Amino acid sequence: LWALCPSLQDQCDKSSETSKLNLSVTYKLPTFTSDFPIQNMVTQDGIIYVGAVNRIYALAPNLTKLS
Repeated sequence: LWALCPSLQDQCDKSSETSKLNLSVTYKLPTFTSDFPIQNMVTQDGIIYVGAVNRIYALAPNLTKLS
């Protein structure tokens, strides 16, 4: 297949901008922990509904419990 396209290069072009990845940045991400195994999740009107074994949790967008 390569013989059909001799003009193709086997390397990508060098990035025009030097990578500025900073691995020392830490993020505080919202979390939710269920007391039971989670089986399903769905969102409606900005509320996150989490279905666990014999439980349904309603969560705000920041993952705090509404019920």
